[in-house]
Amino acid sequence: MEATSHTHLSVTIGQHSAAGRKPSNQDFHGALVPEGSERLIKGITLAVADGISSSTVSHEAAENAVKALMTDYYSTSDAWTVKTAACRVISATNSWLYGENRRARVADMNHGRVCTLSALILKGCNAHIFHIGDSRIWRVSNDSLEPLTEDHRIVLSESENYLGRSIGSTDQVEVDYRQEILSRGDIFLLTTDGLHEFWDPLQVLQTIRTAPSFDIAAEKIVQDALDRGSNDNLTLQIAR
Repeated sequence: MEATSHTHLSVTIGQHSAAGRKPSNQDFHGALVPEGSERLIKGITLAVADGISSSTVSHEAAENAVKALMTDYYSTSDAWTVKTAACRVISATNSWLYGENRRARVADMNHGRVCTLSALILKGCNAHIFHIGDSRIWRVSNDSLEPLTEDHRIVLSESENYLGRSIGSTDQVEVDYRQEILSRGDIFLLTTDGLHEFWDPLQVLQTIRTAPSFDIAAEKIVQDALDRGSNDNLTLQIAR
């Protein structure tokens, strides 16, 4: 998908998601490229969310988190900064999901509507990054992949670890935020852990540079991770 407008901010997006060896896909992703003045005022939004594997309903959290950002963010006051607007939407989504878990009498949040969220909003000359959990956002930097997020994962041992921060698990959520200056030709990747824990970064870069489209590149990178042993859902978004 390629889009441009008189706002001078243009973007090419490719994406692919697969259940992999899991019976269902609890990842959810979305991209919204508005036209005209809305792109100038609000920007372009990409987001990926990963429902926790221990829950049979976490896909609902992932879908709600992404869809809320794709819709509610664009309904916020134009006077608000990108950070304020997106963080308020994410906070409201967290509160709603936490409330749903409470109403369902979920005693263990590992079985509730809980997910990660990593979002990228491109506006003007800036990239705004929002992050909760262990999905990731990357930027292609020369011949390497530069991580722009830090995992919120607590490691107790080689075999025992858990999410230290997620959407829907507590009544309030802390959102990591950072802002980066955009340069022409910048390439960003949004990934879930089923992908980036199994990919070969050099192979990823080669695929992005040689594939005929970003959609084809994303599909091939996902398949390569599966071939390398991924046993989880896999999602990739590429934006240039």
